[in-house]
Amino acid sequence: MLRSHLLRIKVKKLEGERKFYNSIFLEEDSFYIHIDEQYYISQIEKLIEISGVTGEYVKPMELYAILSVKYTEIEQDEYERIILLFEKFRFGGKTLRDYELYVLECFKNKFIKLLYKKSKIHKKLILRYKYLL
Repeated sequence: MLRSHLLRIKVKKLEGERKFYNSIFLEEDSFYIHIDEQYYISQIEKLIEISGVTGEYVKPMELYAILSVKYTEIEQDEYERIILLFEKFRFGGKTLRDYELYVLECFKNKFIKLLYKKSKIHKKLILRYKYLL
């Protein structure tokens, strides 16, 4: 009886309308969360900034040298793939496919785990409650 009153959550990539950024659409008994390319790209950029990696963000390939010293678990091929997806979306003006969004999501989750692993308790609290990671 109680289960029938709970909302069902469905995560769905909406096609067509590109004005919404990480928006929630309510329907009769469920709601949809619109997650697009810009969400993942902004999250990854925020994580790199939070990690304390400094350098020229205009030249992302040179940024890998600095990033790889601090986080050895990130492979160069993996990082280059992420940068190519960034460029495809930003400069090519193309929408990313579902499997490309999945690549961005996996990299974001991996980077969050690495950031937590390398951080002390104070920074973990800041990450958890200030940046909501």
